[in-house]
Amino acid sequence: MPLENDLQRLNPGALVELYIIDPSPIDPNASLIRLHNFVSRQTSPVVFQGESYTPFPIEASGFEVSSNGQLPRPAVRVSNLNGMLQSAIQQYDDLVGSIVIRKRTFEKYLDGEPDADPLVEVPADYYIIERKTHETRSEIEWELVTRADVEGAMLPRRQVTANACTWNYGGEGCGWVPSAHPPRWYDAHDVMVYNVTEDRCGKRLTSCRLRHGEVGDRHIPIGCFPGSARILR
Repeated sequence: MPLENDLQRLNPGALVELYIIDPSPIDPNASLIRLHNFVSRQTSPVVFQGESYTPFPIEASGFEVSSNGQLPRPAVRVSNLNGMLQSAIQQYDDLVGSIVIRKRTFEKYLDGEPDADPLVEVPADYYIIERKTHETRSEIEWELVTRADVEGAMLPRRQVTANACTWNYGGEGCGWVPSAHPPRWYDAHDVMVYNVTEDRCGKRLTSCRLRHGEVGDRHIPIGCFPGSARILR
């Protein structure tokens, strides 16, 4: 495996961190925010897996699992100087509840590089913004939690439905990568579209079958309970 070989080398090259902020749990029609803070490309976008990431001062820490097994609660800090995120912060209540995805790969695998390979990346980290912990004129900081933290709190009130998926589209559990499967893109009504930016999952069995159906219903990774009686139409 190329990534495993790179990780074992003394000088594997520059590791690039890419961040996706997904407000769709707040607004299903919200657009993804893609950012990077790669030092050597501070003035230009970074493209990976066909998606462009805007240069922006962003950093995160605290992803490591503690020795006692406690789930990590990373902190993410972004610049507040140019106001780039202010419209999303104001529109989506400080982005609390949004998904934050951290993707990592080596510079040489970015799109446009001689050794570009969209399949080579460290397994992505998926977290949810639980609260804004700090805001000044210069920076904003959020605390993140794992999906397990959130599901543990919400499980007693979770609705059991036959075809209302609870996974975040393209995230952990779902596993579908829209950009890797053109032109299999569909809107929230299961109508085919021809631009990945219009791709939205309808959270129904039909929506999941359009993407995963070739593997058979028993193996569709939908986050609902198809054996129950309650159907969302």
